[in-house]
Amino acid sequence: MVNDKGGIESKVVPYLLGSIFVLLIATFFFSETCFYSGDCMQHYLIARYSWLHPNLFLDSWGKPFFTLICSLFAQFGLKGAIFFNVFCGVATAYFIFKICKILNLENAWIAIFFVLFAPGYFPTLNSGLTEPFFSFILMACIYGFFNKKYAISCIVISFLPFIRTEGFFILPLFILALVYRGQWFSILLLGFGTLLYSIIGKIFLNDFFWIMNQNPYNGSNKEIYGHGKLLHFVSNYDYLIGTTLMIFLMAGLLALTRSLQSNKTKNIILRDTFFIEELFLLYGSFAIYLVAHSIMWWKGWANSLGLLRVMAAVLPCTAIICLRGFNLLFIQQLRKTTTIKHTIIIGVLAFIIITPLTKNYFPFKLTPEQLMVKKAADWFKTTNYTKQRLIYLDPFLTYLLDVDTYDPYKVAQLWGLYPTIKTYGIDAIPDSSVVFWDAHYGANECRIPLGKLIEDNHFKLIKSFTPEIKFNTLSGSGYEIHVFMKLKKVSEIDQLKSLRFDFETQATQITSGVLDSTFAFSGNKSLKIISTNEYSGSLNLPVGDIPIGTLQCKMRARIYNPNQDSIKLVSVISFNDKNNNNLMYDGKNIAIESSTKSNDWFEVESTCNLIPSSYANKTNKFGFYFWNLNHKTYYIDNLELHFIGR
Repeated sequence: MVNDKGGIESKVVPYLLGSIFVLLIATFFFSETCFYSGDCMQHYLIARYSWLHPNLFLDSWGKPFFTLICSLFAQFGLKGAIFFNVFCGVATAYFIFKICKILNLENAWIAIFFVLFAPGYFPTLNSGLTEPFFSFILMACIYGFFNKKYAISCIVISFLPFIRTEGFFILPLFILALVYRGQWFSILLLGFGTLLYSIIGKIFLNDFFWIMNQNPYNGSNKEIYGHGKLLHFVSNYDYLIGTTLMIFLMAGLLALTRSLQSNKTKNIILRDTFFIEELFLLYGSFAIYLVAHSIMWWKGWANSLGLLRVMAAVLPCTAIICLRGFNLLFIQQLRKTTTIKHTIIIGVLAFIIITPLTKNYFPFKLTPEQLMVKKAADWFKTTNYTKQRLIYLDPFLTYLLDVDTYDPYKVAQLWGLYPTIKTYGIDAIPDSSVVFWDAHYGANECRIPLGKLIEDNHFKLIKSFTPEIKFNTLSGSGYEIHVFMKLKKVSEIDQLKSLRFDFETQATQITSGVLDSTFAFSGNKSLKIISTNEYSGSLNLPVGDIPIGTLQCKMRARIYNPNQDSIKLVSVISFNDKNNNNLMYDGKNIAIESSTKSNDWFEVESTCNLIPSSYANKTNKFGFYFWNLNHKTYYIDNLELHFIGR
């Protein structure tokens, strides 16, 4: 056991950490929401309901070991899970301090702030996410290695992949350290966690290889999550450690290089120091984690979304390098006078503490998306639908409704809706089930276009929520929520009204556009779309002309393309309020369905979805136009608008 007692510093640090713990708890407990609510809520809900549904203890996405430990705290609600993560964060900082003392680094207590107030680490403590627990186990076991507690450290670290899957990348670094120290038996102990969970999987899932077979990161959602630049995480250093810590990190790497060169020159035997543990386990863990995530996001592998917060799992590893850099830059000044020393420390800590508080996640307020979900949840609580089966995917919704997310009689996940119908028939969905579709989870993870539910005559749209100020979600589309109900009887979609425009005269509804007699499908004139214009003339109608219950607007028209090349037009409908603020927009690429023998006129059609709330207010305005994508000249004739609904 290494003697790492540090006199007054070691005695004061527990009180410092205790004060920070109380401060963080107070800050987070009075926040409106947690950090990164989607995954935060999902991990929390899995942990909370695992006691009622034990199968959740082997949920691959939820991370079994995290679920096991966090469930003890999650029974007290989301605040209990946050309490757990704050504890993990503070304990991580404590182990960093102890390691600094072992390495005889001056000002070791300052590393506590480098950990807890790194902008990429601080917000994860206000969550039910896995990163703080991962960092806690990692730092605790590295500290165990520094104290030569190899066996117990290896057993504990073997569970790291069951907190976050990236733990499998880090285990080889521990093998290298063990080989260097000649701890051959302990290498076998690194497989303890995987072996134990494999045996448990064989007993309860009848699958010894369930860890691989149930891997949730198989890359099947690449088209949803996309990919990005190789240096994505490096270029966003300001959101991970901030500018101040980045300067210390660069200086720390310089100090490390100088130290390595010094050891090599003096031929010092590294086996008698902790240089290998520091290099492999601390810096190596951060490096391999960073490289792995950078490549996965660059290549679009393993369902990577390029989330910066995943780096929080290993950010504490950088604190020691940052401390080395801090000491390199200021050690002479800190050894001089008390006034200079206190000024430097207060100034540096002020920058470190303030940095995460200037990021857009603080203070932790409800995001625009969360506000919309809360609005929908508040409405739902006032309805008679609360006892009906709920079909959804956004975990924040069930958190707000306080519904057992894993009770199959109460809830079902939206992405299973149509696979269930395909396999077992529509009767497998209980009558009066309430479906929450949102533009984030419904359109992306669930891959259910809004139009599919609108066109499905087994479901009825009962409520829509659109933000007053539009904002985009994951796929780049505008965020909105629509609530449907499964009908007891099939409701047919009918044509409620039809309008036809032959463009023989300048119709009063056309506010712009050119009527031309060069070409016409019938009569003498058509609407000319000029190549220099990006948009055609706009066809405006008072919303009072739109029948109540309309869900779709189907466009049919004849088009003449004198260029005889590809047609790139989009038919667009939009609703604006009386102040001309856009309320809704839907555009569809028009498809050539058939051609006539007369003058090469083609029949085209498209169907756009209408949301009843968009035309509920009679002062709103409805508009229809063509978007001329490739800036060519076209002629439109015999335009028909069919309003379809129930």
